[in-house]
Amino acid sequence: MASAILLGTVAVLINSGLVGIQRGPTLPPPIADSIRLQIVLYPGRHVDAKCVKQAKTAAGELLGHAGIHIEWREDLIAANDSERTEGTVPVELVPNRKASKRGVSGEVAWNADTHTPTVIVYAPQIADLISELRVSRGRGNPVVLHLGSGDVMGLTIAHEVGHILGLPHAAYGIMKAEPEVGDLLQLRASQLSFAPSEVARMHVAMTARAGRIPNAR
Repeated sequence: MASAILLGTVAVLINSGLVGIQRGPTLPPPIADSIRLQIVLYPGRHVDAKCVKQAKTAAGELLGHAGIHIEWREDLIAANDSERTEGTVPVELVPNRKASKRGVSGEVAWNADTHTPTVIVYAPQIADLISELRVSRGRGNPVVLHLGSGDVMGLTIAHEVGHILGLPHAAYGIMKAEPEVGDLLQLRASQLSFAPSEVARMHVAMTARAGRIPNAR
């Protein structure tokens, strides 16, 4: 995954997928007085609709339990640089791996001129991760067989939103730099979450951002 800092609306582009997160009673209910965040999906014409749906479910659940309510929008054509304002953050799914570090599944890039972030999701790396897990752990743990690319893409989106909101990498939870099998099993069982201190920090960042954007909710 990667690094960064947020504040506003996030636009996302996603690809391929299978089964989604199973909801469970482990996490506390979403915070009632949640902060609203708009995520604009730019799925492209090649994207599997099932994966988009599961990624939205996963990201929505992970961020929802941190008190961040997601408002989803979708657009087939990704916004160009001139359309990227302070209140809109595109998230692009790219059909290739990061050239300089092929193991990265997602990151946030900042535009030097507009100071706006763009979330980049590397679909092939996520697909490879799922395939490797099924081969190496599928026999010993059937839950792995039901883990899909959409689940991990949703985790990647939530992770990068955390970075955009000022969170660094952590030793455990959603902000862990390199999720392991146990983390993905927790994801599948709805047991993966942000730490309370991370939730507080994200809310401070979102509130500060809202105060700088005219007509912000």
